[in-house]
Amino acid sequence: MRNRLFAALIVPFCAILLLCGRAHATFVRAMGLDEMIDVSELVFNGTVESVEARWNSDKTGVFTFVTFKDLDILKGGIEGGAKTYTVRIDGGDIPGQISQEQVGAPTFRKGERRLLFLSGNLTRTCPIVGVRQGSFQVVRDTASGEDLLYRDEDEVLDLSGPEPVFRPRGEPSRPGYFPGEEDDSKAKAARLRGEGEERKRASALRERPKRRAEDLVQELRSSIQKRGREGRFSPPRPAKSGDQRKDLAPLR
Repeated sequence: MRNRLFAALIVPFCAILLLCGRAHATFVRAMGLDEMIDVSELVFNGTVESVEARWNSDKTGVFTFVTFKDLDILKGGIEGGAKTYTVRIDGGDIPGQISQEQVGAPTFRKGERRLLFLSGNLTRTCPIVGVRQGSFQVVRDTASGEDLLYRDEDEVLDLSGPEPVFRPRGEPSRPGYFPGEEDDSKAKAARLRGEGEERKRASALRERPKRRAEDLVQELRSSIQKRGREGRFSPPRPAKSGDQRKDLAPLR
């Protein structure tokens, strides 16, 4: 009986240790856009220039360095006025040597355009505010022809209404407009039948200019500036870039 009890306790414990060796557990709470704006030291829209994983000097851990160029800074500034910025995230993949994953942290690919909310670069395991919550990618919706801000491909930052909201992908952002829905005239007619006011709004949406990435970024910039004028956050200090790569093992 005692042996069976010991086995029942020790096996799950060993499994947890094995999992911890492969990934960093991450626990975060949901954050709204206003809170993300207020706590961020740096908010920018930039293009991924490079992604590189490196050992620390004693080879006890790995960092991933993501460098961005073509920066459009919406909040804060960069120490020294640098034209590029490097984000350091704990964990990474060095082929043939080690693969450490920080659960929940976004992954990046060279050439993609990202909008990031950052705080604590070089001091936090993941400086992206709310981990994946503070990372957005501009994606063009095939049905509407509009650019949308996607968060890990499952949520959209909707700036079309009086207040910004996050909504699951595929839910309507405005009356008569369903991102991802096929252009089915019969389905639209059925949905709008008997709803004259709804039909007018849908017609106006079809006729107005399509929103593009620069429109979305400008709307977000306006929200940040408005909160700054209202005193919702103090002007942040210039952010340190993760390209200060001291105490790293040399590349092999």
